[in-house]
Amino acid sequence: MVKTAFLLKEGTGERHGIELQVAYVFGKIEGLYPKFMMNDYQRAQFELAIRTDGKVTTNLNNEYLDDLEDILKFTKDLPREDLDNVMAFAESLSGDYRKAEDSELEQRRLLLEAQKDKIEAAKADLKVDYNNFKLLTKLT
Repeated sequence: MVKTAFLLKEGTGERHGIELQVAYVFGKIEGLYPKFMMNDYQRAQFELAIRTDGKVTTNLNNEYLDDLEDILKFTKDLPREDLDNVMAFAESLSGDYRKAEDSELEQRRLLLEAQKDKIEAAKADLKVDYNNFKLLTKLT
């Protein structure tokens, strides 16, 4: 005689498998995005490739194709809602990277501007009085 315990609702095991797939993809994306630092275009192309199940990879660099295939193994059978959650996570993470990249570019711009000001100040200090220079060269 077999007794059923009903400890878990029917279908829970399947849902748990989907949640594991989503968690894996989240981790994979989070580990991969540092490769896209200062390359928002490739990040967007990678997200497009995931969203289209790998059908649109024309502008994605070949170096990211293996990572894409690895992720697609886990996203191809996801329900639409879960794929939307994956894409929302990827886009949010991309936005965080974009903010960090913009901040870094602004810091570089300020540094270059400060260096430019120092160079201009140094040039002003190095102005040659050509009248004195002519006198000195004639005397020597």
